[in-house]
Amino acid sequence: MSSQIVRIVRMRELQTIVGLSRPRIYKLQEERRFPHSIKLGDRAVSWLAQDVYQWIEERRSAAALELAQAA
Repeated sequence: MSSQIVRIVRMRELQTIVGLSRPRIYKLQEERRFPHSIKLGDRAVSWLAQDVYQWIEERRSAAALELAQAA
């Protein structure tokens, strides 16, 4: 078994990290354009931090590519 630590983030922290509102996050999830949440309980969800940071990196790379193509 792997001893790798998996970090999760809850909604409030997620909003701080990505700078998006709760409705926007859920809308992007619905459109399959944002990592999906993991259900922890009846009323608790979280996201894998690794997935969130990967999503941010993909956005950054796409923006850099757009900028390079525009030049």
